[in-house]
Amino acid sequence: MIGFLIVLCVLVLWKAKIVAVNKDYLERSQTDAVKGFFILMVFLSHIRGYISGLGKIDGSYLYYDWLLTKIGQRMVVMFLFYSGYGVMEALQNRPGYLDTFLSRRVFPAWFHFAIGLIPFIAMNWIMGFTYPMRSYVLCWTGWESIGNSNWYIFDILVLYLLTWAVFRFGEKSSYLQRTIVLFFASALFAMVLKLVKQSTNWYNTVQCYPLGVFVSLEKKKLEEDVLNNHQKWMRVFLAVMMLFLSTYFVNNIVTYTLNTWCFCLAVVLLSMRMKIGNQALEWCGKHLFPIYILQRVPMKILSNTVHNINPVLLTATSLMLTIILAAGFQSFSLKVDSLLRRVA
Repeated sequence: MIGFLIVLCVLVLWKAKIVAVNKDYLERSQTDAVKGFFILMVFLSHIRGYISGLGKIDGSYLYYDWLLTKIGQRMVVMFLFYSGYGVMEALQNRPGYLDTFLSRRVFPAWFHFAIGLIPFIAMNWIMGFTYPMRSYVLCWTGWESIGNSNWYIFDILVLYLLTWAVFRFGEKSSYLQRTIVLFFASALFAMVLKLVKQSTNWYNTVQCYPLGVFVSLEKKKLEEDVLNNHQKWMRVFLAVMMLFLSTYFVNNIVTYTLNTWCFCLAVVLLSMRMKIGNQALEWCGKHLFPIYILQRVPMKILSNTVHNINPVLLTATSLMLTIILAAGFQSFSLKVDSLLRRVA
């Protein structure tokens, strides 16, 4: 299983270039590659839930499990960060974007999620997996699951709605003032989730979304001060890493939020000096959502139908089938989006 992590690291380094200044560090091709790396890491993390108890597990699996556990929720923070960054870029550069935000951003995100639930409904019916009727009702909001991953879609939809509300009803305020309000609104959202949900993954990374909004807002200043000044870049990077390490072992929501912010900023700073050129990672980043939502389908089917399946074979086969499903899902959803736009 360690071999999968090694392959993932090789993918990052393959055709990667260390450059003096990577001006494309927040362009789509680069962010897709970064997201591709982390969605594959999420896949390797999720597969662990289907390996336990399946035949004889190789001793190296313990190291594999330990490493992914130590990374934890940090493997999803760039998804939230880049989402916030992308929303703010659109708000600043596309006239009238806020007017179409609900129909062009929020609804498509929910609709794609709803389409992604259909394979789980079919799988549960065919294989006899049972869930309470409450789960089948609330699964469409992401609040409950019928075997799918759900917390992320619920959080991102609420964060989108908070963004719309803050920027719509605060139109007389500056972008910076509205971004500060969004930080507080996101923190309140996290506090509510902490009271209602027992699992920390529901609330411990949501503040990375407004951080992405803030970085978009302050990007020009960031580039003037850090991107083009190697010495200042080095000082900032070392400061971020020191704060990351000093908050890593302190277990509370405030320090964890600071830690995830440092993780996001470290990735952004590294992107300023390293250009990823791997098309496989970029493809995975472009297909992030279907990979995220559909990966549990082959995992669950294989682990429940093939007796004592080898963990490596389970992982490799699930990954191959997930990629096929993601490609088909993306093609289908794009056609549906095009049809809806014509109807609207």
